[in-house]
Amino acid sequence: MIQLQGIEKSFGSRVLFSDVNWRIKQGDRVGLVGENGAGKTTLLKILAGVDKAGAGEFSRKKGLTIGHLFQEMEDFADGPLLAETLGGRRDLRDLELEIERLTDKIHHATPDEAIALAHDLHDAQEKFEILGGYAVEAEAKGILRGMGFEESDFHKTLTGFSGGWRTRAQLARLLLAGPDILLLDEPTNHLDLESTVWLEGFLKAYKGSIVLISHDRYFMNRLTNAIAELELGKMTVYPYPYDKYVEEKAARAEILENKAARQEKEIARQEKFIERFRAKNTKATLVQSRIKALEKIERVEVMGRTRSIGFSFMEAGRIGKNVVELVDVRQGYGNKIVYDCLNFTLRRGERVALAGHNGSGKSTMIKILAGIVPILDGRIVMGQNVSMRHYAQHQMEALDINKTVLDEVTDNIPLDSIPLARTCLGAFLFRGDDVFKPIRLLSGGEKARVALAKLALTPTNLLLLDEPTNHLDIKSREALEDALVNYPGCIVMISHDRAFISSVANKIVHVENGLLTEYPGGYSYYEAKRAEPAVPPKKDETANAADGKQKSTQKDIRRESAKAREEIGARIGPMKKTLERLERDIAGCEEKIVQLEAALADPAVYTDPAKARDTAAQIAEAGEKNKKLTAEWERTAEKMETIKTGS
Repeated sequence: MIQLQGIEKSFGSRVLFSDVNWRIKQGDRVGLVGENGAGKTTLLKILAGVDKAGAGEFSRKKGLTIGHLFQEMEDFADGPLLAETLGGRRDLRDLELEIERLTDKIHHATPDEAIALAHDLHDAQEKFEILGGYAVEAEAKGILRGMGFEESDFHKTLTGFSGGWRTRAQLARLLLAGPDILLLDEPTNHLDLESTVWLEGFLKAYKGSIVLISHDRYFMNRLTNAIAELELGKMTVYPYPYDKYVEEKAARAEILENKAARQEKEIARQEKFIERFRAKNTKATLVQSRIKALEKIERVEVMGRTRSIGFSFMEAGRIGKNVVELVDVRQGYGNKIVYDCLNFTLRRGERVALAGHNGSGKSTMIKILAGIVPILDGRIVMGQNVSMRHYAQHQMEALDINKTVLDEVTDNIPLDSIPLARTCLGAFLFRGDDVFKPIRLLSGGEKARVALAKLALTPTNLLLLDEPTNHLDIKSREALEDALVNYPGCIVMISHDRAFISSVANKIVHVENGLLTEYPGGYSYYEAKRAEPAVPPKKDETANAADGKQKSTQKDIRRESAKAREEIGARIGPMKKTLERLERDIAGCEEKIVQLEAALADPAVYTDPAKARDTAAQIAEAGEKNKKLTAEWERTAEKMETIKTGS
């Protein structure tokens, strides 16, 4: 599908990468990896055709469609969300315009022209149906819901959304378009955990090829069948998912290092022989022979392994059994109540990850624990000896822009901790002279990393972390993971990086509609329990999760279950009748179109100009009616399925 041969890209005198040879085939799912600055995004742009290589050959299959999503926001028309998403299917929009054009022309055509136009119209309508035109709106809505949008968002203009949500809209448009190859640069950056899981499922079922840049190892493991690594300006392709690639790379490096060591040992032996007998005439021929042999040796080159950087969080001492309790907390913004009666206890040793859709109240809960937002009612009870710190995504705003990176993180820490600060900054990609950069010259991502390093150097025993892995590359995420795994205090965090959650969290709390559901295990346990089908509660299960005292009887359960079925039946009953009516009307329309097309072929009709135009106009009208009826059937069926499944 796409072939790169000898591709090179330079910026000034700096060669970003060279001699890149890569073939992307149908069905490939490739993760593109490498350190920050290795050229991943640049290579992706060359594949997309929006950037040119400095040297080499780039070829692609004729007619190949390529869709791309980059981290920088592209120009996006300021129309309603749903309309702009549907704009991704330009082929269908062009067909719609063609159908409208043909319908209009039929009304003013001669008999002979009307016959030809009617056939063209039928072909256009049939193609529109085959391409999914009648179902495209329902498909677009499904993708938008998967991206986290609500039904009420569909007709809002894009200027009403933040940059992150506009990126989601851009991704939704791309997914609906369904190109042959998807080129995705950090597609999960602005997604919550729920939307990331949905996107993973969508891409698993995607029929095209995918090239993906992501710092989400879990996401890459689930999706990729190969890893293309850019390292020191060269590309190596591994035919494995991410975890297997890491193992294979380490194994290859070890083999290469052993080979290089053996070669160096042999070279040293030969050099010693040459030095020993260089002055002896009797050995001159042998010495010269060995000198020439050494010159011909192709030295084994070992790429320098990236030094793993470790750091640790400073701890403030042991805390009590109950670290913090929320008792009957009520909280809201204006007329919107987020939590009506929130009860939650964080206990010593717990590392809690909050899960749920954006807007479900996860960040609000962390802010309640941090004491940042006032509560309307209830109590917050802090345990003994709690030293708490909160990391929010806007934490960078609190940095002093006139200080250097090193000065900012070492402010108010002992002098003997400065070497630790340098190590910590190295883990967050500030190496060498980077630590002397003024804060005001840093990008938003760099400022966020400074704030996280500063947090690590502050003594704590309770960390509240809101998306701490944003702006971190894979190695920095792994360093942060290791530090948190070894952190003896408690953690409450929000993250959409499932590998990070799996390593750090020992409890997942799902937040939805102001209610908490606790899963006392890691992410795998949470994922498995969430995947289980819902079952009615047993007789001995508690009906009130708050105090666990009142128990439901089997009779109550049957009554509630019957009531729920009645309510669902009452809601979908009229919809079933609507679907039956629509199916009859669609069948009638299709039969009428067949009859009219047969009539148009009758000499008595097509030789009469007035009759021919009228018949052709009726065919167009019936086709348009059939289109509307089919679209209504799709909407009704989708709505009924949503009610039945409760999704």
